[in-house]
Amino acid sequence: MLLNGPELQDRGLHLRGIVQMMAVDRVLDVAQRAHIQAWAAEHGFNAAYVDASIDSVFENLHFLTAPPRFSSRPAAEAFLREAALVALCDGEFHPQEREWLLAAATANGIDAKVALQVIEESPLGRPAGGFPLA
Repeated sequence: MLLNGPELQDRGLHLRGIVQMMAVDRVLDVAQRAHIQAWAAEHGFNAAYVDASIDSVFENLHFLTAPPRFSSRPAAEAFLREAALVALCDGEFHPQEREWLLAAATANGIDAKVALQVIEESPLGRPAGGFPLA
C-alpha cells in the first residue's frame, strides 16, 4: 500500500518521536535501541540512518526535542503506544518519560487521562510497579 503525504510525514515523526523518547532520560539503553531498530526496519527505514540518528541524538543541535504533532488522532495514539513501549524497554517508566509522553499527548489534542489509558493499553502492559498515574 502506498502512503500519502501526511502518512509519510507521520511515519517520519513517529521515528523521530521514539528516538526522542529513548533519549529523554539521557540514557541510550540497548533494549530501547533494539526496539527502535526493529520498528524502523519494519517500516522501511534505512538501518544506517536509524543508527546514526540514535548515536547522534545528544550531540545533534538540530534534533528537535519538542513532541511531534501528527496529522490524525489515530496516528498520535499509535505513537503514544509505541513511545510507551520504548520507555518500558528498560524496565522502568521514568518521570521524565511520563512527562514527555503527556506533553506529546497534549501537543496532539489528547487529554492526559485518555493518554494514560492509551499508554496503559500498550502491548507490554503495565510495568511491575504499575504506571505512576497520579
